[in-house]
Amino acid sequence: MDISEICDNVLKTLVPDEREVSTGKGKVFFMRVAPYRTTENKILGCVITLVDITTQKQGLVQLQSTEEKLSISQQISAAKSDYLSRIAHEIRTPMGALSALSKQARSELDNTEGLSSDLDKISETVDYMASIVTDISEAAQSERVASDSVQEPFPLRALVDTVSSIIKYRAEEAGLVFETSLADNFAPIYMGNKTAIQQILINLLNNSIKYTPKGGVVSLKAYEEAGSNKKKASLCLVIADTGMGIDKDFLPNLFKPFTRESKGDKEEATSMGLGLSIAYNLVQSMDGDVFVESEPGKGSVFTVRLPMERYDAAVHVSPPVHTGAPQAYSLKGCHALVAEDNALNRTILGAMLANEGITYDEAINGEEAVNAFQNAPANTYDCILMDMRMPKLDGIRATLLIRAADKPDASTIPIIGVSANGFADDIKQAYLAGINSYVPKPIDRDDLLSAMSTLLKGK
Repeated sequence: MDISEICDNVLKTLVPDEREVSTGKGKVFFMRVAPYRTTENKILGCVITLVDITTQKQGLVQLQSTEEKLSISQQISAAKSDYLSRIAHEIRTPMGALSALSKQARSELDNTEGLSSDLDKISETVDYMASIVTDISEAAQSERVASDSVQEPFPLRALVDTVSSIIKYRAEEAGLVFETSLADNFAPIYMGNKTAIQQILINLLNNSIKYTPKGGVVSLKAYEEAGSNKKKASLCLVIADTGMGIDKDFLPNLFKPFTRESKGDKEEATSMGLGLSIAYNLVQSMDGDVFVESEPGKGSVFTVRLPMERYDAAVHVSPPVHTGAPQAYSLKGCHALVAEDNALNRTILGAMLANEGITYDEAINGEEAVNAFQNAPANTYDCILMDMRMPKLDGIRATLLIRAADKPDASTIPIIGVSANGFADDIKQAYLAGINSYVPKPIDRDDLLSAMSTLLKGK
């Protein structure tokens, strides 16, 4: 700073110069340069005043920081309130429908056809509420999956097969044809976030199934984009459908949470509008891109491009979650141990088992389950249905104690995890503890019986 130049300018204009100056050592001053007038009103030079305002500046910076933090906190609080309000709205609607349908069902006990219709609607409503819970859980899980950035070797073909086994069953239920196509040019093994890729595919495919009318086609195609080198590759995953399509005006909002395109007088699929935003955030976390082509009435094509690293090594693949139709194996006469702390869930499980001619004992927590197994003669139980979250002992610790018990059947008795914890990490921990199969809640009867049939058939 040139003091002489400042003084010359003040003397020419007779206007004081005021500014903040810093010493570069943490000191801040307010400097004022003004004309110096005598009592005879003659200008003899300049008066330079310096006031130390370091403390005030530090206080102001601290105040601004506090205000910024408060503003961020208020924004987070507002976003949380909005999020919870939306969830409450989504849940309140089907809850009201359940209440009305239950009352209507009671009034039609003598009308078999009407009662059957009411029960079907109740089942559909429960499925929708379950999808809400899944969406909320996946939204929380996707943040953890993205932040963890778990890198592991995985075979693409096995990943696609796992996803296909889940989606094919859902497509068949919806009356759709599901097709897969894998090019020959992709690497046998990639290094990447396998869990995130599975979630991306399942969310996008579920979205296509949801908005494709009966008789339509949903497809998954995978290939490497041209120009990939020996170590790095651009993996392309293309999900296409012959569904309702998306209006071009809605495309900019497609990946925003809680957004759903209104189809007017068309039958609309029910969802919270989180699936696509979860998939999009996961793609972004992997430095990938999503491109959408769509035309109303002609379907949509989602193209996901992910930068991947090729990997040449053996891969250990964890057992998959059991899904699908029951195996052709009779369970009549089997005896099971049901470990479940929720009384309503025990009743539902018991009804499913009893309908198949299966007898069972109950344990209301993990500790009771361990004691029941240890105190019963060997081979008393054909299998154990183990809830994961229970008081005293959770399902993981109870399974570990059962596997370590000094009994002939301790290491061989089939244990099926039955839990609302359906994330990949939860399933992996269950298998490491010695659980043989895993059926997420809400329990699907066919999935449970299929898991039991497969395990007991192999005993």
